[in-house]
Amino acid sequence: MRRATTRFWSVVLICTMFMSLPPVGALAEETTEPLALTETTGGLSQTAADDFQSSPGTGTDARSDDAVVEIYSVEDLAAAIAGQKAGQTWKIAAGVYSLTQDHLNQYAHWDAPGQGGWYFPLYADRLTLVGEGQVVITSAVESANGAWATQDFVSVWGDGITIDGVDFQSKSVPNKAIEIMGRDFTLKNCTILPVVHPDGENGEVFSGSIFFNPINDQGDLGDSTLENVYLHGYISASAADAGTLHVRNVTLDATNNIWNVWGTGYGPGLVGDVYGQIENVKYLVDEGAILSDILDSNSPYAADTKPGTTIVFAAGTYELNSALTIGKDLALVGAGWERTAFQATAEPVVLLQVSGGAVDFSMSGIHVKGVDSNSHNNSSGIQIGTNGMPNTGQIMIEKCKFSDFTKNSITVKGGNAAITGNLIDCKLYPGAAGNGIQIDMGAVAVITGNTINGYVSHADSWSACGVLVLRDGKINRIRDNTFSDCGTGITKETYYDTDDHQTYLDPEAAKNNTFVNCGQNVDFEFDLMEEIAANSGGVVRLPCDVALDETLTISTDLILDGNGFTVYGREGVCIEVTGGTFQLSNVTLAGFGGENGAQAGVIQVLATAASGTEVIASDVHVRDFRHSAYDIAAGSFKITGGTIDGSGSSPDAAGQNTTALEISGNADVDVIDCVIRHVRTGIHVDNSRPDIPGDVTVDISGTSIAAQDDAVLLSGNSDADSRAAVRILDGTFTGDIRIENETDRHTISITGGSFSVDPTPYVATGYHVINSDGVYTVRLETPDGERPDGGGSSGGGSSGGSSDSPNPPTQPQPSEPETSDGNTTVSTQVTPTVSGDTARAEVNTGVMDKTVESVLEAAAENNTAPVVQIVVDSGKANNVEVLLPVSSLDTLGRHESAALTVTSGVATVTLDSAAITAVANQAGGEQIALAVAPVAAEDLNEQQQAAVGGAPVFDLHLRSDDITITHFGGGTATVSIPYRLPSGQTADGVVVYYLDDLGNLTPRETSYDATEGKATFTTPHFSKYVVGYRQVSRNPFADVTETSYFYTPVLWAAEQGITLGTSETTFSPYKVCTRARAAVLLWRAAGSPKPERTASPFTDVTRSDDYYDAVLWAVEQGITSGTSATTFSPDALCTRAQIVTFLWRYNKGIAAETRIFTDVAETAYYREAVLWAVQQGITVGTTESTFSPDAPCTRAQIVTFLFRYMGE
Repeated sequence: MRRATTRFWSVVLICTMFMSLPPVGALAEETTEPLALTETTGGLSQTAADDFQSSPGTGTDARSDDAVVEIYSVEDLAAAIAGQKAGQTWKIAAGVYSLTQDHLNQYAHWDAPGQGGWYFPLYADRLTLVGEGQVVITSAVESANGAWATQDFVSVWGDGITIDGVDFQSKSVPNKAIEIMGRDFTLKNCTILPVVHPDGENGEVFSGSIFFNPINDQGDLGDSTLENVYLHGYISASAADAGTLHVRNVTLDATNNIWNVWGTGYGPGLVGDVYGQIENVKYLVDEGAILSDILDSNSPYAADTKPGTTIVFAAGTYELNSALTIGKDLALVGAGWERTAFQATAEPVVLLQVSGGAVDFSMSGIHVKGVDSNSHNNSSGIQIGTNGMPNTGQIMIEKCKFSDFTKNSITVKGGNAAITGNLIDCKLYPGAAGNGIQIDMGAVAVITGNTINGYVSHADSWSACGVLVLRDGKINRIRDNTFSDCGTGITKETYYDTDDHQTYLDPEAAKNNTFVNCGQNVDFEFDLMEEIAANSGGVVRLPCDVALDETLTISTDLILDGNGFTVYGREGVCIEVTGGTFQLSNVTLAGFGGENGAQAGVIQVLATAASGTEVIASDVHVRDFRHSAYDIAAGSFKITGGTIDGSGSSPDAAGQNTTALEISGNADVDVIDCVIRHVRTGIHVDNSRPDIPGDVTVDISGTSIAAQDDAVLLSGNSDADSRAAVRILDGTFTGDIRIENETDRHTISITGGSFSVDPTPYVATGYHVINSDGVYTVRLETPDGERPDGGGSSGGGSSGGSSDSPNPPTQPQPSEPETSDGNTTVSTQVTPTVSGDTARAEVNTGVMDKTVESVLEAAAENNTAPVVQIVVDSGKANNVEVLLPVSSLDTLGRHESAALTVTSGVATVTLDSAAITAVANQAGGEQIALAVAPVAAEDLNEQQQAAVGGAPVFDLHLRSDDITITHFGGGTATVSIPYRLPSGQTADGVVVYYLDDLGNLTPRETSYDATEGKATFTTPHFSKYVVGYRQVSRNPFADVTETSYFYTPVLWAAEQGITLGTSETTFSPYKVCTRARAAVLLWRAAGSPKPERTASPFTDVTRSDDYYDAVLWAVEQGITSGTSATTFSPDALCTRAQIVTFLWRYNKGIAAETRIFTDVAETAYYREAVLWAVQQGITVGTTESTFSPDAPCTRAQIVTFLFRYMGE
């Protein structure tokens, strides 16, 4: 689009020609078109004209072959006007052409309309005037606006005339800058420069209007077009009865305009009813504007503001004496809410009312302000639609401020709304209960990045909300908002819901927003009982904290995802499972008191439960309970992770203190990686009750129990024909381990772990006890009967505790440093103890310190990167666990280029320096345990099993005491695992996926070495991973080779239809991407969703652009808000900072402060996005210390970022 800002000649010329310039009204901030104004005389000095003439020739220099006339001087121009012929093209050289009276006299003979004296008459048909550079045509001749000829500056009489690239400045008292009497007129790439009007009081300007006045019998203006035109006036086709006028990319500048003096009816507008395509029409207005003329549907002049117009408000305060009703598609753009304000001077019920129906509306950068003193409680800022006629259009309210309204600041009744980046301050009024934002009557909204303050209710029966959604309203996304001092931050009102009309609120609302001093953060009106009843056999995900007022009974299959929230109970309430499979995850259970004060668990499975009843608790945290957290008397029960904390608990009704797990009857229980603390008894297996006979098995591994009395207690009964077997495989136990009323049917078998009391009586055969300063550790004896500490065979494992200071196992010494490929490596080989399929190795502090010291010293001498390698001879074991001292890791991680590699037959794991430091900082004890193990299909939940099929799954985890470490603070781990390539698969199709608890698969960047039979991938965190295969298509691109870092990402992008390359055989990986192309790539990667909105908020993004839908979708998703309120800058180069910001906003990731690059400032808008991208493994920077945020992003880099984030 050619804009007035590019008309440098015109601007410099006019500003230079005139000796003094009048004051000009301030434009809105994003408006860059400079104004060139004349003195009231409007005269051009000949000296200035000579200075800027591109070819200072005379009339004799003009060349003409009748069809083409070349014009180099004002004499040439006057001659061309006088001798114009149909079909001519005038090529006008760059320069200023000031017509004098002598020039006008040359064509004064033309008086066909009945009079002469025309300034610039064009009467021959099919003339084309083309500016060859910067061309300005003006005149110093003065004439009052009397006869027809003196009212116009340019008078177009002929049909089919085109003017392209020529600017005009009218006489000193302009009326009509251009009047068109003929048909089929085209004006393109033109600025009509203003002059100071003599009617003005403060230097007000006017350029004259563009007036269509067809003189044929039909009043037909034909097919006429105005395109890329800038003027300080209005456009009128009111005299036309037929034909079509297209208006594209036209700016009507009404700042400091004579409209301010003349008043109503003279503002900017497109007058008349013969308009065809209207695209990108913009008004520029200031405080002198009469807003009702251009906005209010009740004003007769508002019809001149056509649908789709953008109105740009300069800085200032615009007083509104009454409500404005907006009944057409409009965009209102201010200079920022600190600079542009709409001030109510009365108390309307609604200050801005946008009509219902298909009306698109956007507003940005404006402060909408109510009156300072309210006398009623029902004043509102803006309302979209009405109860009787909801809106069905696209709504955007962005970066505005609303204040001093006692009712709602923003009400949206119908339509699709994006409300982002606004500040809303309420006006307190007794009895008022307004809402910051109300989504109503079926409206669909995305609400992001707003700040809503002070909606505390003063009413008796109504509650004030920051955001309220009701009556079939739907808030699909609400995040990154801050709510302060609100009665309720966010409320979902379901009172009006029916089966066909359901109100919806983003279930992540409570987690993804900030609440400060609110009476209640989020009120979902969420009834857990109802949700479970409606989703029997399915999945229920908590959107917020919930309270149970009565016992919750689970009788069929159910997955309850706590989503990080809390379920609150009370005395007499529990969760009882009577049948089916109940999977509970990521939740806190608090405040439960047992059924009617009885000794009951928070979760209980009674002996009467149906056969096959199963409970799976993953990452469940139980606190503030009475008696027991879990009471299991039947079925299968598995706990993985989570905590049981009795510190806030009190004795139950019988005076008993807390027990973490109470197990009896016929129950099969697994307790894995759980932390139990502040309880009287950790795990109580009660096999003594004749009323609940049965067989109990309990396996405990990786669990920490800190109990006041008994860590594990098994109660037997010699009179009951029941059995109980407890197996302790691993963990840390503070408290006694014992059996009451022991018989041969009641056993505890210990094969690992550390204990505060001597566990010797229960140690399994082949294991022994090492006592070190009162900590008893159970270890496996060597195969030949010798203990690893050098003692003899103890037989049955009953001895070994008597040795107070046993000799530790022999530890190897570090190897000599080896340097290659820029690395210096020192290795230590460790012999593990092997039990079944598990190999466990420990590197003591002394050996590890020597290893680290040796490698750091050698690396410093060689100026290389230090690498510590721990080699574990795991033999045929499938599982491996390696214990490493935290202090040594801390020392190693302080070297920026350091790495730690742990190699075994199960896997090779390498942590970079950032990951080493993060792991050491998160440690809860003196050692870190790194473990790799395969995961059996039966240990996966249903969603995970469905996702992986029969593919191999393995688990990576790091643990220190009771802390599980998953993330590496921006560092990465590189993992290599054995994988045999099945027949029919190729190496480039092997992909390792991260597997989450819901069965979602996220690919990691993977390579496969067919020679060694290993798949290698990088990851920013540990969890479960799947080795999968993706069919790889033939590489169609000659410029993408297998050795390119972007090889797999490009092929993935081509497979997914994200890119087809720049030709059939080229991808152009190093070609720089524009912002538009980046938006298209991200949009396609997301599945090319159809945007809800249909109107572009940007003047430089139009429906004809192939990136139109992509940009609109990106705006809806909060990915971009443009480079200004009205521009997207599609052709600007996309930087590395911008693309990671796009991805971060799409994901709405949260980044912890960690390693950051030297060229990413703390105040940079993209800082958090870069942190997030590093933590997600999306980027590692351009060097170890730089990210290069301002570097243009290439096509290869963008698809690589996309692949690392969302590749499948």
